[in-house]
Amino acid sequence: MARILSGILGGFEGKVGNVVGSRWRSISYIRSLPRRSRKEPSEKQLATRLKFSLASAFVYPIRSIVDVGFTDSKITDSTATANFIGQIINNAIVGSYPDLKIEYSKVIISKGGISPLKDLQITINSPSDIIISWSFTDGHFSGKGSDKVLAVLYDDLKKEYQILEDATRLSKQVKLNITDQTTSASLHVWLFCIEEKTNKVSESQYLLIKRS
Repeated sequence: MARILSGILGGFEGKVGNVVGSRWRSISYIRSLPRRSRKEPSEKQLATRLKFSLASAFVYPIRSIVDVGFTDSKITDSTATANFIGQIINNAIVGSYPDLKIEYSKVIISKGGISPLKDLQITINSPSDIIISWSFTDGHFSGKGSDKVLAVLYDDLKKEYQILEDATRLSKQVKLNITDQTTSASLHVWLFCIEEKTNKVSESQYLLIKRS
């Protein structure tokens, strides 16, 4: 890939013959189109493609959440989404090709320096009435009561997300919005805190909820 430094016409976007022009962060680039290979892909190549497909399908619906969750980390050489996909591929995909899957307990959707939630507990009153609670005592190392608590609920069976953002540390609980359309017996939940003024975040915490 070549970087366009200057020119009479400046940078361009699109395809011209075997050359493609694009822009990223206000910088213009040109690259040649790759040649198609006639070789059959190896099993390793197929596994890499499948891993990327699994990770991308999981990440893209929550790109805006990922952008928030990694604001507090020092990502300078790639976007938060691309970095997150790479983390899932390297750390959270298990199994042997073609039986690959995401190990959700190894997924981290936010990474930062403020305090995580303390003493997380799950209360299941019924399959549709589930509450996640935590303890909070005001203190220097306990975070702030005004910190927003963001919960990401994932139904693996339907491949659907719910984002809950009405809770704070001080409220000490969040009630999950379980509807008739949420059919999975197991639900995956990630929670992390966002500091109100600075937008600094905590590292996400994962919970597996098994509905009877």
